[in-house]
Amino acid sequence: MKQIFLVLIAVFALISCTEDGMDDATNLPENIFEGSVQLNTQIDVDDFGSLNYTRINGSLTIRKEIGKTEITDLSPLKSLTFINGRLSIHDNSLIKNLKGLDNIEAVAEDLRITSNDLLESISDLESLSQIGGELHVSSNNKIESLSGLDKIETVAALYINRNESLTSLSELNQLETVSHAVQIENNSTLTDFCGITNFAEGREFAVSIEGNNYNPTIEDIKEGYCSTSLYWNKPIIVQFKGQVYVSDECFSTEEFQDGASIWDNLANGLNVQIDFLGDNNTINEEELLLFEGEYTKEIELTAKQVDIKVLLTDYSNINSTNKGVFFAPSEILIKHSDGTILKEETLNNGLILCNSSTNYYAVQFTYDRVNETFSSEYTNY
Repeated sequence: MKQIFLVLIAVFALISCTEDGMDDATNLPENIFEGSVQLNTQIDVDDFGSLNYTRINGSLTIRKEIGKTEITDLSPLKSLTFINGRLSIHDNSLIKNLKGLDNIEAVAEDLRITSNDLLESISDLESLSQIGGELHVSSNNKIESLSGLDKIETVAALYINRNESLTSLSELNQLETVSHAVQIENNSTLTDFCGITNFAEGREFAVSIEGNNYNPTIEDIKEGYCSTSLYWNKPIIVQFKGQVYVSDECFSTEEFQDGASIWDNLANGLNVQIDFLGDNNTINEEELLLFEGEYTKEIELTAKQVDIKVLLTDYSNINSTNKGVFFAPSEILIKHSDGTILKEETLNNGLILCNSSTNYYAVQFTYDRVNETFSSEYTNY
């Protein structure tokens, strides 16, 4: 009787351990599938998952098949811990998350997550720490972050393209090594690249960053200007070259633009005030005495919007012969300290002063760094 009781206890203990182990794939005995697996329907997923394989010695492809029941639930695959090949999850219309792949710790070749219309999160890849090949996350329009890839330190190549809702790469902050290529393109809301700072430091591979909401250079990222909020702290240099002409007749701005040849004399001995403003705050304000009617000014400032306001403060040297004065900025050049040109404009419009009346104008030139636009306007004073 005592022996029967002990046997029953042992059986109960075995059943209990087995049931607990089903919730934790690491407690399951190794169960290896030899060859590659393609799951095209929910029935495929359910049937394969019921076999409790822990390892696939080959590749795993999860992809819908047209005309058959679509895949909605990957939870039957929770026993998998290792893919000794490629893991591809693509062209699925109804999968919203990757629950069921929670226990996968390593993928020996590429990880490709592409064209999954309703996929909102890949955070269920939280156990994944090794990718032996390339990492592709592309055309998943609902994904807002790369949470789930937080443990990845090395990939052969990185491709993050056409994810409309992705705003940040911060979850790649453990990534230190990329072997041969980085392509981050056409993610329309992506503004934060700070997560790839580590591997940007020593990179020796081709990099393409374009078509995103923000497109920093690798040098920008290395220098700490890795997001739009930090980019505006990067100083810019404004070079401003101008000339002042006089005429014995007074013309309006429109008339000047129609007959610019009448302004053929460079002015001397006039004072012009130049105000440089960054985000509407005065950065520099000074008066310059014109010599041979020309001057050049360069200033470094930090701002989203740069305004240059020009006005004449001393026009006493305009005599009865010279009735009109026209200020014509010939060139505005805006660049980074490394020489990268942001905007270059050659202009003909400017400041008109007629000594026969009180009609004279200030002209303001505005460069908007956010929208990369340039404009100018006149103001009576």
